[in-house]
Amino acid sequence: LCLGEDDGYSERTVSRWLEALDFKLVQVKKTLYVDGHERPDVVADRARLAKQLDELKPLILTVDDETLEVKPNPQASFILVSQDEKIHHSNDQQKRYWSDGTNTVLPKKSQGRTIMTSDFLSEVFGFIKFSDHDSHSPGKRVGSLLDVSRDGYYNSDRCLEDFNECSRAVTELSLGKLHCVYLTDRSPIHYKFAEDALNVRKMNVKPGGKQPKMRNGWFWKAGKRQTQTMVYPDDHPEYPGQAKGLRQVCVERFGEATINGKRHEEMAAMLSDCADFKSQPTLLEDQALARGDRVIFGVKFHPELAPIEAAYRSIGRALQVANSAGSSAGFKARVQQCQDPPDLTLSLVRKHFRSAREYLKLYVEGKTLAEIEQLRKVKRKHRGPAPALSQAGEASQP
Repeated sequence: LCLGEDDGYSERTVSRWLEALDFKLVQVKKTLYVDGHERPDVVADRARLAKQLDELKPLILTVDDETLEVKPNPQASFILVSQDEKIHHSNDQQKRYWSDGTNTVLPKKSQGRTIMTSDFLSEVFGFIKFSDHDSHSPGKRVGSLLDVSRDGYYNSDRCLEDFNECSRAVTELSLGKLHCVYLTDRSPIHYKFAEDALNVRKMNVKPGGKQPKMRNGWFWKAGKRQTQTMVYPDDHPEYPGQAKGLRQVCVERFGEATINGKRHEEMAAMLSDCADFKSQPTLLEDQALARGDRVIFGVKFHPELAPIEAAYRSIGRALQVANSAGSSAGFKARVQQCQDPPDLTLSLVRKHFRSAREYLKLYVEGKTLAEIEQLRKVKRKHRGPAPALSQAGEASQP
């Protein structure tokens, strides 16, 4: 086009010229996503999520779906907090490019600089921040922002610390009235068990060895609940103070005749179905319960049920503009600047929570994802603009 440095043309004008020259805007293809929405185990897990949220619903301070204002609830003792981690790569910004059909742009092999963030989002407060009057971190946003090359990857210890900070921040913001119901995923970071937790995967078939010494279990026998120790007593003649192992635990529960001839995986499956093993809380759940909080795990393949995933889209768009060159230099600072994009208002956050509730309600009614999307298109046409909201601090009082 022979354009000079001083020629001023809008992006739209240049785009039209490229189209006239038979260039097309094409997508950089990286991965294939396989949908698992209607798998039987996933459908059952959706029902589990709906049941857990319904049980706590009377105690959760929430927002009216029409006015987007906080609904008065004198009984409220919790707020719902959507939590997740996000990975940003400095070379992961280029999504589209112009092509006349003779050239193809491949994704860069290197991901560039990697930044991990951990965030906590509430429909009452937005992204959770400490009170301006906090003595240690006034006004600081809860969570982590890590440069993997310097700070290391986000791990379970950092995760537990972040959840603890969020609980403290919410307690301060609500003047001690509210605790948190965390909605998060089943990533290995969140689903780590305590060292002494009942965990079949860490048990050897035989006694002793490096297997952990687990806490007591229990099972029903003749209508009575029996406590079962997972460790031999210190005066045991052969294995004093050592873990019993998978076979001995199963023999005590099911009998020698039932266990004879069973292989490791068969005994593990039998023990995994026992109530004490199935109900074993994760380390995250243990610590949350001790603080007065709750943890609810989301459903895989369902980002639409996690409000924070929708909020991440706004952050991703802002970062795509800020990091259009794909440079690693200063990438952490750019990620930091994009954590509060202007379009991610409190009103929009509340719409994301409303949307997640609508999706879950329709799933429980038996609707498929395609049917839900069609219903939401119709409903969206009948909704007017969102009303003006009061300040987050004013709206947060139960």
